[in-house]
Amino acid sequence: MTEVTASIARPGDIETDDTLAALRASVSSLACTAETYPEICNALVEVKARSKALEAQQKTILDPLRAAERAVKAWFKAPLDTYKTIEGALKDHVARYQDTLRAERYAAIQAAGREPTPEAMQSLTALAAPPTPPAIQMRKVWKVEVTDEDQVPREYMIVDVAALRALCIETKGELSVPGVRFYQEDSVAVGAK
Repeated sequence: MTEVTASIARPGDIETDDTLAALRASVSSLACTAETYPEICNALVEVKARSKALEAQQKTILDPLRAAERAVKAWFKAPLDTYKTIEGALKDHVARYQDTLRAERYAAIQAAGREPTPEAMQSLTALAAPPTPPAIQMRKVWKVEVTDEDQVPREYMIVDVAALRALCIETKGELSVPGVRFYQEDSVAVGAK
């Protein structure tokens, strides 16, 4: 068996909460003018560089943990998949048996010339199921099946924003789609020093 162990200590060079609060406060009080613009741009480059360094440090810590997680998941995958498959098959058997009993009760009540009411179905003890363990419960579960997409009301349709975004980028916003506005927005990109 492969052994997986992990021990993690917080790196000492990560900013404290107080330092982060002071940084946020200093940024919220900034005013960008012709005089402060170069200083703000330099600060932006430094912030981006620190962010990249922290991400690299985080990746160094997380990569072995992710590898350990993959190893643990691999150990359990086959047994869990097998038990899920078996559970599904056993649930199908129980549900089909319950359906069969329900149909037999219904037929027996109708054959006796009675109305198959819920009370009549419960009173027919000759076709009762063997006792079911308390851990197993029969539940009614609501499900949905779309039978005709053209008949589904508009408020239940979902707009595919990802597809519209891809179309916008691909056509550079030159294509017109009813009910949709394609537009550009300025975005600041920061490279490394």
